[in-house]
Amino acid sequence: MSDMTQPMPMRPRRRWLLFVSLALNLFLLGVVVTGTLINWQNRALGLGGGPNPFSPRAIAEAVPEPERAMAQAIAEADRPEQREALREVRRARMAVYRLLDEPFDRAKLEAALARMREADAQLAISGQDTVLRMLEALSPESRAAVAAHIREGARERFRDRRGRGPRGPMDAPPEETTDDPEPPPPPSGP
Repeated sequence: MSDMTQPMPMRPRRRWLLFVSLALNLFLLGVVVTGTLINWQNRALGLGGGPNPFSPRAIAEAVPEPERAMAQAIAEADRPEQREALREVRRARMAVYRLLDEPFDRAKLEAALARMREADAQLAISGQDTVLRMLEALSPESRAAVAAHIREGARERFRDRRGRGPRGPMDAPPEETTDDPEPPPPPSGP
């Protein structure tokens, strides 16, 4: 005869507690993942949750004190429009999420994705318009301080894990572009 004993069957109450524990753990995981994704999305849109140096909030905070109240007033005046644009982004995303379920309908999903792109674009345009109005109202000295703040924020955002930034100087002016469609002449031979 062997000394091996068979495992005892799990009691119904323990099984029930195991399922409840599993369900709670999955729920908490969903909350954490959702919060992380929303935070990431808000940062990408410049709505807080992280240092986006070109968001209206970041610009208002970067303005030197004598003009900061004026910049914050401009941002505050535009906030209802931006909140509505953000609500539209959320509605458009929810429509896309609902259409991912079966049965798959390509035409409806394409239309929902187009609506989502348009809502994202309108939110970005609204924030950029606010930033433009703020910058336009500032003195040249305050605009220079804001520009330095934006460049520093960009340096921080684009650093890799080893602390290296993007290639090329960020303080250099943008390269001049021409509307001339002609290609440059070929190099002369030796």
